Amino acid sequence: TINQQTVNNSSPVYFDKTTQVIEIVPGTNLSISFNWTGAWMRNIAYVDWNNDKIFSTADASERIGYNALAGSGTEMTKSITYTVPADQALGDYRMRIMVDWFDNHSSPNEGKFDLNYNGGSVVDVTLRVTNTPLPASPTLSFGTSNLIVKGDAFTLTPPAGATVKYTTDDTDPATSATAVT
Repeated sequence: TINQQTVNNSSPVYFDKTTQVIEIVPGTNLSISFNWTGAWMRNIAYVDWNNDKIFSTADASERIGYNALAGSGTEMTKSITYTVPADQALGDYRMRIMVDWFDNHSSPNEGKFDLNYNGGSVVDVTLRVTNTPLPASPTLSFGTSNLIVKGDAFTLTPPAGATVKYTTDDTDPATSATAVT
């Protein structure tokens, strides 16, 4: 999740989220979804597979997905899905996810190519290729703090007679006035 701001010459356009690690097993699918205002924006994703700190654009070896103008203006509703090669070396790689308008009709002198002008953004995260199978869904245990990432699905089966409280506004369910029982 990043903050989408569009104030020309003052909005952040780069977000270093490399402390956030996405784990994936070779041979499985990686799916990147976008929730962005501006249907005419495009999305693109890269992985620096050779760890040379350069995202190669010369060929498709490091560009793992791109949604371009399809005439319908729905590019931002499309996910990027990529199958990590089954023989991919295990390790950490930098993944770059980008949203941009890619306005090909403006001259560079108009400034409309700037990410800051058009509301685009660049986010880097760490993609960890691991041979450890990932759980199908989070495992929760009672009496401990748990982190649920937005969009995670889980089944909760409390012990008989237990009371379950939750919030949807990031407040503590034990003390929040917005807690649901």
